[in-house]
Amino acid sequence: MDDLRVLAWLRWRQLRDGVVYGLRILGYESGERLYGLYLLGLLAFWVLAMGAYTFDQARLLGNIVQPGDFANVLMWIPLAVFAGQVYVWVGALRSTPLKLSFADMAYIVGSPVNPAAAILLGFLRQVSLRMALAIPIVGLFAVLLARVAQLDITLLDGVRVSGQMIIVALVIVAFTWTTAWFIGTLRLAFPVLGRVRLIWVVPLLLVIPYYFLPDAVLFPGRMVLLAGYGILPLWMPLLMLVITAVMVVGLLRYGSRINMIHAADESQVFARIQALGLMAWRQPNVQMQIRFQSSSAGLRKRWLGLPKGVSGNTAIAVRAALSYIRHPVMLLLTGVWGALLCYVAGQVIKDNFPIPLTIGWVVVAGLAAPVGLLYIYRADVEEPFLRQFLPLDDFSLLLADSLLPLLVTIIGASLAWLAHGFSPDETTSGLMFIPAFVMLHTLCGAYAIKRGENRALQTRLIAVVISYGAIGGGFAVFQATGALIALVIVLMTLVGLVGGTSA
Repeated sequence: MDDLRVLAWLRWRQLRDGVVYGLRILGYESGERLYGLYLLGLLAFWVLAMGAYTFDQARLLGNIVQPGDFANVLMWIPLAVFAGQVYVWVGALRSTPLKLSFADMAYIVGSPVNPAAAILLGFLRQVSLRMALAIPIVGLFAVLLARVAQLDITLLDGVRVSGQMIIVALVIVAFTWTTAWFIGTLRLAFPVLGRVRLIWVVPLLLVIPYYFLPDAVLFPGRMVLLAGYGILPLWMPLLMLVITAVMVVGLLRYGSRINMIHAADESQVFARIQALGLMAWRQPNVQMQIRFQSSSAGLRKRWLGLPKGVSGNTAIAVRAALSYIRHPVMLLLTGVWGALLCYVAGQVIKDNFPIPLTIGWVVVAGLAAPVGLLYIYRADVEEPFLRQFLPLDDFSLLLADSLLPLLVTIIGASLAWLAHGFSPDETTSGLMFIPAFVMLHTLCGAYAIKRGENRALQTRLIAVVISYGAIGGGFAVFQATGALIALVIVLMTLVGLVGGTSA
């Protein structure tokens, strides 16, 4: 308990310093308590206003979505929950869930503090944050479910209806992350497990029982649906709570046996990103560079290489393709990004969403840039020393560096479009337009990179909004022909903005 109090005091100091630093960005100075209360009140008012607006949009969306389409979405929820759990457990076995900052490494790792105290605080912090994020998401989903079921509910009714689903979701979050911390702690506590390099593959083997016993594997996700319809048996969440409590006891028991030096070694990437502070959020590409540098440093031997006799523009394109092949996760996430945006776009067209929701999709498309689509291009453009050895204009360099992820994105978007089951004419038209729209997003991102890192997010968002606005205006005036002409003009303009040598 003494170790727990000491670490809790250190964590409180770190949290207080972080909050004060954030308030100082808004003009707060030490001792100005009234101004601090004013800022907190303003933040609370903003949260309530955004919550009410989001609630109204969820009700509006529920009035538009057809019950049959929503039922198809509900079928995927248990599988999505299962995939999320497997992802969390794989991450816990690849790297310790106990993430230490550089300050923790300096003051905790070499001290006689019981490691179980550090594990308990880290576990409570992580689980509480995940629960806080799950509450509004599940609550809005409950409101959407009620509206699709044609239940006329008010804000208070929505809170009451979503209460049971939120409780079940919190139980699932606690179970998932407790399991992750428990297996991650076991890997550090027993060196035999830690020496097994591919131990993180074990959660992926759950696909086998999923094939034979889907009810046993998908029951956490189905609990959420049963709670939404009010037919959830009480014993299911209670059983999950009992299992979670047992794993918490095991977490504390085996947590005292871990080697903090190993935890510190596996926390190097987290510590580097955490030391960036707000820069880690303002410049996400720096985060990505740190992660890929660390993963590349762990490779014992480079695999694949440039074929003999390849030179010129072909060599640049092959070099970029090899970089993506060595990191297939980037390609996977890029394809998923294209599939999600295209699927939502198809739903907007299919259900004739209102203008505010359509604008919201455009804003999300501008803000949520693909993870790996422009990774190589960004590195080539932002490094002046490297850029001088690439004798290409920026548009040609963009095509060479992004050829493979462009193809993956187009494939993912095309599969998502085919999943909607449009008529043959609509399907053909969509498949013809998808490459052009993928190129539009690529050019907007490339132009944002050229404008500078400090304005990349705003520039990309503005470019995407203006582009879609021009295409929508052309469609409103001249229908499909006007939209096609506007799309061609937008692409030509973006090519001109991106082109030119920046070396």
